[in-house]
Amino acid sequence: MNVSESEILLLLYETFRRSAELCDALAVKPARGPIYRELVSQLGTAENCCRQVSYYRQDARWLTIGSLMQEAHKRAGGWLRDRTMPRTANSNLAHPLFVKLAENLRHGMKRVQELQNRPTGKVGMILPEPLAAPTRTSGRPVAVKMPAPRRSQGGIIIPDGVALH
Repeated sequence: MNVSESEILLLLYETFRRSAELCDALAVKPARGPIYRELVSQLGTAENCCRQVSYYRQDARWLTIGSLMQEAHKRAGGWLRDRTMPRTANSNLAHPLFVKLAENLRHGMKRVQELQNRPTGKVGMILPEPLAAPTRTSGRPVAVKMPAPRRSQGGIIIPDGVALH
């Protein structure tokens, strides 16, 4: 079954919306396990949608959004296991990191719409900018200032310290 690009983008937009709602719930509800499992599922769906749209459009900018979804999944698990935020069965302070993640996911919805509708200004594939080459220093001889070589009559360069016969 073939899925169109517009269907994938609609699913991606709805996944961002639903994930933000789940983060709002995770920030305040004491029973977090089922909500977290659904959030993980939604973030995985968003990552896969970004991968598919990147393939359809040959645009690597979508892969950046997908990798951010994977990072959000990793961090949310750590926040969930963090015991420094006070929680009780009756009252629960809103976890500020889940509140911020919900805000960022809502911003992601806007970013999806921008990438979907904005012209790229490029022809062909959109690839990520290459990283600068690393500075390689290991395994190279250190530059030492050598004295200027002397010239003999025959035009041969003879370094200092070599005797002429």
